Amino acid sequence: MPSGVVGLSDLWDGLDALPEESPDPEDLPVSYGQERFWFLQELAGDAALFNVGLHFRVRGRLEPALLRDALASLTTRHESLRTGIRGRGGEPRRRVVPDVDVPLEVVTLERAEELDAVRRDTFERPFDLGEPPLWRARLCLAPGEEAHLVLAISHLVSDGASLALIASELLQAYDALAWGTAPEWEAALPYGE
Repeated sequence: MPSGVVGLSDLWDGLDALPEESPDPEDLPVSYGQERFWFLQELAGDAALFNVGLHFRVRGRLEPALLRDALASLTTRHESLRTGIRGRGGEPRRRVVPDVDVPLEVVTLERAEELDAVRRDTFERPFDLGEPPLWRARLCLAPGEEAHLVLAISHLVSDGASLALIASELLQAYDALAWGTAPEWEAALPYGE
């Protein structure tokens, strides 16, 4: 090898010496999609602009405590449900917290017409984007044995595919807990993977 030329093995030795850093869960990079939505929300000034909603009608008896536990198991399983997005130096950064209080509110409806107002408020109320969780749930108990679960989730932490997964896993968790067992999950990948 000519003098002054560094061999490839010399470069690899240098790279191996780089220190490994563990990421700070309070200051993580965002995806391109999250960055785009965050900037649009900053420009629009309305944090509810990109909320997405789910509405489940349940016939039969639903146990609010089991539902809260099922939501808690999903929150533990999926870090996106424990994530906030805040600006740092004009750039969005993800903030993942180890746990959150499950935002489930139980509402007793006197009349069926009240459901539309509850849905509207749930879907249209803005989130504080920097404070996880960026989702909320309301269980509306209607007269008789009918209930409505209304979920609002910021598009910053969820998309169409993940909404289907959340719905499926919520049903799975509730059923398992109703039978007195813990939900059995396949390994979940962290958001970054």
